[in-house]
Amino acid sequence: MHLSKIIDLFTYLIIFILTLFLIKVAFYNYENFQFASDVFRHFSVIRNIYEGIGPYEGPVAEYVFGVHTFFIFYLIAPLLVIFKDPKILILINITSVFISSILIYIISKKILIEEDRNNLKSLLITIIYLSFPTIFKGYFYQPYGFQVDTLATPFFLCMFYAFLSNRFLIFLIFSILILSIKEEFLLIYPALVIFIFYISYIFNLKGIVLNKKKIFFISLIYILFFLIIIPTILYYSKLNTQGYIPPFWENYELGFNFLYLVVIKFLKIFIPLSPLLLILLVFSKYDKKIIIAILLIILATILRILENVIIYADPNGSSWGNLILGPIFFISLILIIKRYYYINSKKNYPFLIGIFLVFILSVTNNFLAVPSIKTSIDFFFFHKTNNEFQAEIKSINERIKITEVNDGYIILPLYFAHPFVKEMNYVSIPYIDQTISDLKRKKELVLNSSYIILFKKNQDKLSNHKILPSKDFIDWVNEYKNKIYETENLILYK
Repeated sequence: MHLSKIIDLFTYLIIFILTLFLIKVAFYNYENFQFASDVFRHFSVIRNIYEGIGPYEGPVAEYVFGVHTFFIFYLIAPLLVIFKDPKILILINITSVFISSILIYIISKKILIEEDRNNLKSLLITIIYLSFPTIFKGYFYQPYGFQVDTLATPFFLCMFYAFLSNRFLIFLIFSILILSIKEEFLLIYPALVIFIFYISYIFNLKGIVLNKKKIFFISLIYILFFLIIIPTILYYSKLNTQGYIPPFWENYELGFNFLYLVVIKFLKIFIPLSPLLLILLVFSKYDKKIIIAILLIILATILRILENVIIYADPNGSSWGNLILGPIFFISLILIIKRYYYINSKKNYPFLIGIFLVFILSVTNNFLAVPSIKTSIDFFFFHKTNNEFQAEIKSINERIKITEVNDGYIILPLYFAHPFVKEMNYVSIPYIDQTISDLKRKKELVLNSSYIILFKKNQDKLSNHKILPSKDFIDWVNEYKNKIYETENLILYK
């Protein structure tokens, strides 16, 4: 077998094994109550769409399209026919990142067809892509589990590959999918299109050639989404009783400290890739095209941080939001490598040294980052399943009766949405105790709930549950609800 085919098989095997391993890790953490918040909230919306209710999350976010236009949820919802469980969202999250790594490998082979005949360079690029901190945090971000933004990574890479393959219809399809993810991509999509066509012009890539007709269709899709997204948010926001203002805005003020955070975030994103970029720049004798590509990477980072500031009032933004930088960086890197070998066709050692340094910096960063996937892996290896407690959860779940679709909601400890959200909306106890300030609304949430689950005592063995609900919350539960079942550690109220 030719060496290139062997490396192909090795690359796909490594990606497949890593995918299976991380799915196992994620499911183990999920089954042992290590996930909270977004994976369950998003599942509630998708489940309600599947059951014909519409994009309703529950009494917390209410109609979620009043905040975020997750149109892509309508494409995910039919999957619940196969597997009606929040695990399916964790599965989508992990596989989307690994699919993007396969796409990086395929794109690298296509671009470096002359410089990488045995595919070894593409393999090394894929390895540092998988370990790159911005990507590494996206596999599944504990405790959130699933973020729809993750889908933008493979969608964008498919869009870029469609460009390279001169498949304009496919390019438009993935444009639609990207804009379906979230209203935020009204800002991001134009930048992605400009990036593709500008960098292809700089590096003389053969692909889709723009003309008036193609510009018209790209513009038409964007305008249509703009005209759909804005009225959708306005319509559903009027149906909601609670307005949405990112809590970050209350915690930051513009000033020197804020600027310091912006600089630190830029360095955190850029530094892991910088050794390879600087080495190739120096050994190419400061080639203009390489300088332009590096400047595009820097510009993309600055624009992402600026968007974080605008949307969240926080330069850090979110790990899943920053994930889109990964494919932009690595497309640029692949083209830089191609240009470097055009100038220095026989010098492999600068490339190899740079790859090694990026890998070391990335692994070090990933090891020190908390929380991250490392948190979940540590839990997988060093914590045993609490079978007795899982049996208690199962026995309580068996006593919850759902008489009709969207039959009320259940109030739960923060990390105990599994397995109850398979059929019901939910509200976490900390949301009532800590997030809501309106005393009347707190009482109404307790009064109108279908079920409530409480711990009977502090859970020292469960690090996420050492703090019990407030005295006021307990008093409301005792006033408005009846105890119908209890186990050694839990009480079920109705």
